[in-house]
Amino acid sequence: MLRTVVSRLRSVALATLVALTAGACHRSSPNKTASVGAALDTHADNTWQLIIGNLSNKPLSSTLLMAPQSSTTPQALFQQAQGILQQGCQGDTTCLSSLLSLTLLAENVTAPPPPERPYSYAVVSHFRDGVQAEVQFLSSDAAAAVGAESARDSLYRLSEAVAAVFGSMHSIQKRYDDLKQAIIDEASQKIKDKATPIVGAEMVALATAKQKSRELKAIYDLYTASAQPLSVDYALVARQYASYRAGELDTIAKLTKLSADASAVDLAGFGALQDQLLAIDATESRLPENLLVLTYRLIAQLTEIQSQFDVAVQPYLDFMKQHGIARPDVTSVPLHSLDAMRAYTLAREDNVRQAVGKLIDGLVRRAQVLVVQSADAKSLPSIVQAQQLASSAKFVEQLNARMSNLWTTPVMSTTLQLPFEGAQLDRITTFLQLEGVCSDPNAPSYMQTGCKLMQPQLSRAHTFIKTGLPSTIRLDLYFLGQAGADAAAIAAVQTELKAGQLERAVLDHDALLHASDVPTPPAGGVDGGSPAIDESEDD
Repeated sequence: MLRTVVSRLRSVALATLVALTAGACHRSSPNKTASVGAALDTHADNTWQLIIGNLSNKPLSSTLLMAPQSSTTPQALFQQAQGILQQGCQGDTTCLSSLLSLTLLAENVTAPPPPERPYSYAVVSHFRDGVQAEVQFLSSDAAAAVGAESARDSLYRLSEAVAAVFGSMHSIQKRYDDLKQAIIDEASQKIKDKATPIVGAEMVALATAKQKSRELKAIYDLYTASAQPLSVDYALVARQYASYRAGELDTIAKLTKLSADASAVDLAGFGALQDQLLAIDATESRLPENLLVLTYRLIAQLTEIQSQFDVAVQPYLDFMKQHGIARPDVTSVPLHSLDAMRAYTLAREDNVRQAVGKLIDGLVRRAQVLVVQSADAKSLPSIVQAQQLASSAKFVEQLNARMSNLWTTPVMSTTLQLPFEGAQLDRITTFLQLEGVCSDPNAPSYMQTGCKLMQPQLSRAHTFIKTGLPSTIRLDLYFLGQAGADAAAIAAVQTELKAGQLERAVLDHDALLHASDVPTPPAGGVDGGSPAIDESEDD
């Protein structure tokens, strides 16, 4: 479980690190790389911050460790914190397992002392090295003693620190791009104004067309360059999908064999056969987990690239229609393919679950027949076993009905095609309530089979609540912001997510989506664009 959590959060942190490094390089010459070490000698360093969970019944209540980035390592800080717990907890196991949460405060990135500048290549690279050090430690065998919850919380807080630095850099870059575009527009207008009396209207139109063509080419080049690196990730997903799909025949063969065995099994062999069926179901739930994570992440990345391109090309649609310029599309084919992979993976998992449920139901019916055929005083244990199998099958049937609807595709908003998450959160929350029933030591024995069958979905549901749903909402908030949604409402949802108020955040998120679906008439009678252009050039 720790490996899975670390792998997912590490993907988020490293993906943002790539953006951090790229942003810093864009504003500072790569030739400065060799001087990074020397330049950092004069910097006010970044700060490691490690929080030891609140221990109100111990003398070390709410301890905070702070240390400069350059003078220590994440491993040393965790060891220091564990030493504090060993001394202060006095053998209390609950105290010893207190949450340890480590992050890196980016003071050196935002406000380095002169002569260095904020967000320069040197300071961002130094911050990136610290982030990489923590991610690499928490994903190594040396972090085994840290604990899954501490690793998850540390990586989550670290990803928030990285996102804050990246957001500031993105804001600086946007101001720079806007200023550059304003200068270009002003210079272009001055050139056209001077050319008008000399070369006439036709030459002005030609100059305008050439200028717009150059601008369009720059937009196209950025669009294709942004999508190109994702071809490696797409190839990885495609290989994993091909391997996963190739195993379908083997799964079918195993189920077919077990079906044949079930028709001839005696009462003594029922338990072993049932365990084999449950093992197949657990394997089929575990195999596609990493594939689904990669697929969802790649879909989000391609969707964002397409959204940015659509916004950039919008002012040129009339010009493109006038001159017969085709609108490029490098995302629709991989997006359709990824969506098909996702749909197949979810459908196969559901089909195997239903098949296992039907086979268990068939086992129960066979047990009843065998009991009737051999009903006498000696067969009382078999009768009891058959009754337990019948109750177990009914419980499994009820669970299968609930799990088949657990991951139903959510309703999408009309305008932005983003998912409403309220109904999904309700289904997951209700499903997780069964965990307490299964963990009860006094639970009836007939529930054991169903509880085992349910374990992979419980794990998946917890991951959805803790990381999947918050990440989806944050991505949706970005798209809502790009579409002009209320900035104050978006900020409120972000605050609720940070405070752990997930139900409130989902409610306000869905309210924002409903608001985005309300049509707003364009000001001044402008039609907002030609429907004919959109219809002919989409996908």
